Amino acid sequence: MGAGVKNWIAIIATVCVLRPAGAAAQGRSVPGSICAIAEQNQAANASAPAGCKLPIDPQPSEHSAGPRHELRFGSDTDNFNYAGVANSETISLRTRWTEHWSTEESASFYQRFDQTAELGSLTITRRFGTKNWLTVSGGFGPHQNIAPNETSAVEYGHAMSLHNSIVRDLESYAHQRNFWYSNTHVSVLGTTQIVYLPRDWMWTLNVVGVRTAAAGTEPDWLPSGFTRLTFPEVARLRASLLFGIGAESFFNIDQIGHFSARTFGGGVRYRINPSNDLTLNVAVQDRSDGRSETSIGASFGIRF
Repeated sequence: MGAGVKNWIAIIATVCVLRPAGAAAQGRSVPGSICAIAEQNQAANASAPAGCKLPIDPQPSEHSAGPRHELRFGSDTDNFNYAGVANSETISLRTRWTEHWSTEESASFYQRFDQTAELGSLTITRRFGTKNWLTVSGGFGPHQNIAPNETSAVEYGHAMSLHNSIVRDLESYAHQRNFWYSNTHVSVLGTTQIVYLPRDWMWTLNVVGVRTAAAGTEPDWLPSGFTRLTFPEVARLRASLLFGIGAESFFNIDQIGHFSARTFGGGVRYRINPSNDLTLNVAVQDRSDGRSETSIGASFGIRF
């Protein structure tokens, strides 16, 4: 049996473990950082550049009626001009338990550079009133070379209404993340601003500093970030365009180290019905020394 088939069997088994009983028709979890779709919201996005994923709809009010759970399946393929094709599959379950508490569990499976890896993670969010929330998360995997053995993250978010003709609302995030590989520790410290513009346009700006400490070398800091413009929904379709610099994801070994890169990407989300959506994302990354990577990802979401 091929590795990909085995991974999807494991994903199906994980659904039975993660899916909670008694899904009540209540509002979903607190707003998630749109920039974090590959970093914070690791579900279906852990293997792709962090800024390249199309954001899911902004979360509704904590008191709004609607699905309480969101189950998401994702798959990504990376093509390199210096190595073979790399693949990954991810499943996640996000649940809003009360007005103040929500969780997200995810499991990811990687096939890169003739090696395999797995990573499981848990995210817990506590909401304070309607404008502030705190998120902590951790992830663990077996001893492996192509993905982290451990991850941790903490993020504070604050929302404000500006009520002017140019900027309607603003979400600000401060976050710190750690990725432990077998011989390398990556620490990321940064901020994300999500600007809600008139007519349902959105602009996201992410700026981070990345500290990489590899065994036997001096730690160094590098800047990284991205900006993304998300268009209003038209005929159930919502699209975005992205430009990033530096390493855009730290869940794969090929995204850490000292190199410069520019990433161009975009994506679309099709809202099939109120309970289901389908996303497609494409990104091209030009790196130092003539290296390049093309990433294609897709995910399917189920809300219940």
